[in-house]
Amino acid sequence: MPEDIARREINRLANLTPHPTITTSCFTLNEWDPLKGAVDLDEPEELMARSLLLGILHRAIGEYEGSNSFLTETLAGRDKLSSSNWIVSTTLFELATLDLVQAEARWPTRIGDTETKEQQPIDAKVKEEWKKVLATATLRLDEASRLVSDSSSSLSNRVESRAGMLRDEMGYKKAELGI
Repeated sequence: MPEDIARREINRLANLTPHPTITTSCFTLNEWDPLKGAVDLDEPEELMARSLLLGILHRAIGEYEGSNSFLTETLAGRDKLSSSNWIVSTTLFELATLDLVQAEARWPTRIGDTETKEQQPIDAKVKEEWKKVLATATLRLDEASRLVSDSSSSLSNRVESRAGMLRDEMGYKKAELGI
């Protein structure tokens, strides 16, 4: 998604009322008086879906801290949901993805001479950090898979398919790291 479109959507979603409790430099809130008038989002599912989308959009533009805040907020509200396991399972998938994207930004493993295609050895500390990230991502994907297996939502297959593809990518990363 182009960054300008993502930023426009972030601003639009953030200005639905009630405003999010999390603020980032990616949006400017319009004035809103909670004592005057109705709100745009009044169900827990709506509020959590907005936080999920804001988390995804922040990650898409490289705002990882904001992404993590919104996705974590979404998970924190999971007890308020009646049966929308797709929100929680998608959030878990997105958090696993965020973990991996942040790790790649911190510890790139594709370091080498592009002309000879020779890879430089990967530092042992970097391998250990990647092991931790991959383990956390695996736990998140396992929980997401468990939730969708208990669900009859039409989104369950999509979450499971995406989780499977991410597991494949994680397998390639493990092979690349030699772990």
